[in-house]
Amino acid sequence: MTIAQESSQIEWSSSDFESDGFYTDQYTGVELLAIRPDEKNGKPVSATASRVFDQSEGYYDIRFHGVGENDGRSSFFLFINDQPIGGEVQLPLSNESWEVGESYNAVFRSVRLKEADVVSVKGMTHSADGKEWSRARWLKLTFSPSQQLPKLFVERGGVLLIEAEEAELVGDWTVEQSFDELAAGTGHLEFAGENSYAKALNKNTLCYTIQINTPGLYQVKWKSRNGKGAVRFDEMNDSWMRVNANVFIGTKNGLQTDLTGDFTKIWIQDTKSWSWASFGEHHGVNGMQLYAQFDKAGTYTVEVCGRSRFHPIDQILLFKVK
Repeated sequence: MTIAQESSQIEWSSSDFESDGFYTDQYTGVELLAIRPDEKNGKPVSATASRVFDQSEGYYDIRFHGVGENDGRSSFFLFINDQPIGGEVQLPLSNESWEVGESYNAVFRSVRLKEADVVSVKGMTHSADGKEWSRARWLKLTFSPSQQLPKLFVERGGVLLIEAEEAELVGDWTVEQSFDELAAGTGHLEFAGENSYAKALNKNTLCYTIQINTPGLYQVKWKSRNGKGAVRFDEMNDSWMRVNANVFIGTKNGLQTDLTGDFTKIWIQDTKSWSWASFGEHHGVNGMQLYAQFDKAGTYTVEVCGRSRFHPIDQILLFKVK
């Protein structure tokens, strides 16, 4: 895989997408896609728009251009071939009826694309006051060739160990060395942003590109601890994770929970030392062991997103169990 060769930016207007649930709106003076809200029932409405990628294969930085509204903070999600990319993009609330600009844009970096891939945008309406609802308006996607290939973390002999701080840092993530018991490598990741318990936000989503050479079922762990200054065992102790494998599951007491395509809360409880005793929690199912199924050799991604302020992560481990 190489860096995409186009020298110019590719621009796709939202109105050029095939839509399922969006309508063509001209409120801003420009044709764009929007969603009719369900104000009668007071419920959010979602819609999806798709388009087939017809450019050269490579890695691209994809920029989403949204429209801010004063009725609510619309949310958007990006998919490639139905696989989610990055986290949720929730637009800030505008003081105007509509507004565009950098505050309402989002970037998905180093996304691998090939000809005939299906690029999809899902939008969702929201309300600021429970009465008036946003329309999830968005302008376009732009594609720029990535300036460098993402770092590749390679599995060998059924083991893949990632130094967490070797991610391309985005958002509110920092690299620190905060404890007397030193982290491995050059330090540990630490999330310095605000708590995000309800959702995994794209602006704080890190992506690790991994190479699986030995297909099979892998257990997923990370080496972590409570953040410095934590007093209670449930403080500063979790972040979001998603493994974009063929199947991503959690198990507890012989029962399986399908996590495929979703971010999952991963937590640990150790205020004194680094530990591998990490567990998953998803939709009320807590204390799960996590597994990822890779059906064939190839490249996949692991995503980590900030959840609890000051949570530290040292290493991420995938090891083959079947």
